[in-house]
Order: sequence, then structure tokens, then C-alpha cells
Amino acid sequence: MKNVKTLQLNSSEDLASFLKKFSSISSSLLLEIEEGCLKAKTHTPERSVVKSSKIELSGIFDQAEDLDTVKIGLYSVDRMMKAFTHFGSGAIDFELHQESTAEGNVGTDINLKNESLDINFQCASLRLFNYISDEMMDRIADSSAAEVSFVLTKEMQAKINSLSSMDADQKLLTIKVKGGNVIASGKSFNLNLLTIDNTDSEVSISVYNNQFSYLDREDVMVYVTDDRLIFHSIESDTKMIIGKAE
Repeated sequence: MKNVKTLQLNSSEDLASFLKKFSSISSSLLLEIEEGCLKAKTHTPERSVVKSSKIELSGIFDQAEDLDTVKIGLYSVDRMMKAFTHFGSGAIDFELHQESTAEGNVGTDINLKNESLDINFQCASLRLFNYISDEMMDRIADSSAAEVSFVLTKEMQAKINSLSSMDADQKLLTIKVKGGNVIASGKSFNLNLLTIDNTDSEVSISVYNNQFSYLDREDVMVYVTDDRLIFHSIESDTKMIIGKAE
């Protein structure tokens, strides 16, 4: 059975910002509406980077409390983000067409419209996506085995990305903790980021520096294990994991 839910989008900027979190990792995206939240999880093709985030529906839609659980596949995250710019600052109706299937409620089309413009998006088949359950994401982002943890501010992240851009022929970024010092290193730089109370642990892990740039401009808590960096945002409900470079 097919049905249509029409919502008023009260913050296209917040929805675009949410989608932007994933656009550098994957061009397509599986969205989920569940328990009053909009959620998404994705990974790079080789699954060395996994990212999840969610935002309350009330922060982007008016009167969205009665929405049922539904999965929505986007073919192009960038196309959806760009569409919002054509509507200006006025109200936008978000029309979600969905149908009941054996896999639950699934989005079939999305219409964005106002009095003068109507943009349609055909939803992608769920078969295009490798579904990541909440339980699986919790296991991937589990920080209980972390040897050390520290806060990495957005300013520190920008500094690391800027320094890494000098090493065009270098693919790796190394995060090292020794004697309470947290150091980021590339081919031509060593940056002492901060000191932590834990002076006993010594750990070093290298990741691809282009994957480090997938982080959002948010302060994060970093958990360092022997095979991954786990980032939990302090500013939003976002988690990202980067696996050790092989």
C-alpha cells in the first residue's frame, strides 16, 4: 500500500548540513526515520571508514511526530543538497511517497515544492546499500578497548589538514601518544597537539590523511585502539571510525 506524508521543512540548512556529513564518504545514502529521529550510516567502498549520525526530526520539520519508521535511499546526496539552494528562504513542503514492503516502509519518491517550484527525486532501491544496524554500529564504534582518549578540537583538525596538504606525495597521517604527549605526524611535520594525564600508555597508528579530512568541523573525543581511531562528536550525535592503514 502506498501513501504520502507531507511535511513542512523548517530548516533546509540543518538538513543540508546533516547530509553534508556523508557526502565526502559516499555519493548515495540510506536514510532512516525512526523514533522521532532522522538517521544515516555509511562507509567507504573498502569499509575502512564508517560514519553514523542522527538528528531529531523536530529540528528540521514541523509536526513530524506521527511519522512511521521508514527507510529512504538517496541516489545523490549532492543533488539533494543543491536542490535546497533553488528555493531561497521561504517555506518548503517535503512530500515523502512511501510504500509498505516485506522490509518495512520504504520511500519511493521525494518531492520538494513551494508555490513556484517542484523538484522530484526518485528514491534508490534498498538493494544498493549494505545496511548497518544500530547494534552493528555500536560494536564498530565501541571505545572500551581504547588505550588512550583525548579531545581533538576543530581548530586542531584544521591545523592537521593544512599541514597534511603540504605533503602531496604522502598518503599517511600518524597519531602517536607517548609520555602523555599527543603528536600528529606526516612526511614533513610533527605537530604536538596536546598533553594528557595518561603518561604510561604508548600507542601509534597511521591512517590515510584523506580519510581524516572526512571529519566534520566539530570538536570530537578521540579513542585510540591498536587498529582504529574512533571519533565521537561532542557537538552532535555523530560517530566516525577510521581503520588503520594497511
